[in-house]
Amino acid sequence: VQVVDMESFAYLEFLQKHRIDVSILRIVSDDLKFDLPNLDSAIDSSGGINPLTMTATMLKNPLISLRFIRNSLNALKHLEKITYAIFS
Repeated sequence: VQVVDMESFAYLEFLQKHRIDVSILRIVSDDLKFDLPNLDSAIDSSGGINPLTMTATMLKNPLISLRFIRNSLNALKHLEKITYAIFS
């Protein structure tokens, strides 16, 4: 496993404890064919992002970073369509 969806688990645990029905939809914006930029140094212990460190890291690997951004934007577009379909 390269990615563990810890954020959704915390939501599920909290909402189930309060007997609230929940569904979680995750959009995957990358695949196994390409590496992701290593943004570990840009994320602090509370989950915040340091924009300068993130920019410097992404500039070190521009092709990987551009692919990551393009795929993220594409995933966001699909998520927006799904959200609109669910709530309309």
